[in-house]
Amino acid sequence: MMISDGMRGRIGTAVGLAAILGIAAAAQSAASPIPRQSSPPAAASTTAGHPSSKAVDRLVDELRKHPAPASKKDGQIGLYLIDAAGGPAVRIANEPDEGLNQCGSPVWSHDGRRIAFDATPGTPGKAEFSRSRIRTLELDGDRLTGQDLGLGNCPDFSPTDDRLVFLLNNAPNNQMGVWLMKADGSGRRILGDYGRPRWSPRSTQFLIASFGTPTDVTIMDVRPENSGKLVVPDHQVFSVPSWAGDGTVVVAVGPFKGPADSIALIDATSPADGKIKDVLWKKDGGSVIRSESPIYSPVTGRCVFIGHIPNRNRALYTIDPAQGKPGTARKLEPGDALDTLIQDPTFSPDGRYVVFSSSRKPPADANSAPEKPAGAAKP
Repeated sequence: MMISDGMRGRIGTAVGLAAILGIAAAAQSAASPIPRQSSPPAAASTTAGHPSSKAVDRLVDELRKHPAPASKKDGQIGLYLIDAAGGPAVRIANEPDEGLNQCGSPVWSHDGRRIAFDATPGTPGKAEFSRSRIRTLELDGDRLTGQDLGLGNCPDFSPTDDRLVFLLNNAPNNQMGVWLMKADGSGRRILGDYGRPRWSPRSTQFLIASFGTPTDVTIMDVRPENSGKLVVPDHQVFSVPSWAGDGTVVVAVGPFKGPADSIALIDATSPADGKIKDVLWKKDGGSVIRSESPIYSPVTGRCVFIGHIPNRNRALYTIDPAQGKPGTARKLEPGDALDTLIQDPTFSPDGRYVVFSSSRKPPADANSAPEKPAGAAKP
């Protein structure tokens, strides 16, 4: 399946997409396919030598030293940081500017130096996405700071961190959809149709996910034969998938007319014929968990996902890489508490930490019962 007519109107042919991305289309057509990353072993690999780990450590240390202040305002949604192996979560962002009380869609830069996210005004059940701002948490020397990159939602970094792809709900000439900009927020231009964008480790490829259930996923590639709707035979895709290496996505899948019952790595090299490579987790007869928004680290082999327990809300779960496949899910945070809303998990580039969005409330008496280390200074 080729790029849809609507999307073709936005980006033209694959040559047009190559021009937008600054890629030599002729060279891209003539080049041999980029080698795809192989799946890592089941056991977690060490991250000590990962190029981003020192930067990740510095940013995490500062985020933990400078908690984002708690707020009891209605409709509050904050960002939280947790060790990927489990433990208490820490709040890292909470209303970075007055009125921007709903934080979501976090993403970590590949060099480990920045976390980008969107901040939206709104009341419970009513977010004003046309007024969302893209914000960052980052270090300026040893000082925790942040930037406002302008209007937008759902940012994601390019493989070289010099650009971001994002969703724009307040666009000139009614050009709502996926846009591209430089890492400082300048040089904005339209890229594709409406949806949540994710940039592949391959710089010439994106996915755009719809916000419906089940989820429509479109792969955009400078090579038209590798573009189109992701189809997994006999399965539907649920919630937002993520890249799990070059040419591979991790998705929550389930049968037609049924909820998601598995988490799988999908070979998306030919989107019209997506192939299941590995099943990381499968719902057994005694489980009531429904999986949402899985993420997978090719560095560690670990998978984290949102587990929705019907009538009992949500929590983060992890599938430990040493278990084999499919593995058993365990709750990532201690205790029995569940969140009414939890969404948008994302790994640090070295796979050691997860950032996510939650509507959890601060303790009733914040002075006598403060939260566990709660995150980062307000930008």
